[in-house]
Amino acid sequence: MWIRQGDDAMDFETVRNAIVENDYLRDLTDDTQGMLLRYANLRTAEKGYAIYAEGQEMDNTFCLLLEGELTVQQAGAEIGVVEDWEIFGEVAFFTKTPLRSATVEVVSENAVWIKWKISRDELEGGKFEDLRRVLEAKTGATL
Repeated sequence: MWIRQGDDAMDFETVRNAIVENDYLRDLTDDTQGMLLRYANLRTAEKGYAIYAEGQEMDNTFCLLLEGELTVQQAGAEIGVVEDWEIFGEVAFFTKTPLRSATVEVVSENAVWIKWKISRDELEGGKFEDLRRVLEAKTGATL
């Protein structure tokens, strides 16, 4: 089975493994992991592509990098990197401003990631309550 987005496709088991072996997402219930698989939106890009831009309006998304390497920058200075099977973009859910606080850019030749669009209401409600707890633990913040 494959997860497809346009011309891009990735083996379902690879995506599932990335979710269940991620340091944070592994603590989700089987039901929530299944919902994440159903909501998965596969993306690919080449070096230099900005997945998120500092100051960009929050779009209720966060991601899981499947392959590649990304840099995280604030005011043009690198503040971190994202490597395979790491979550990124989730911090925007926990800031007081509706804007992205950092730029996330592809630095490897190519990158493949899953993007999820989940509203704040879905995180606060019962549907993704355990995902909210996991993201709160990762960021050290609360909704």
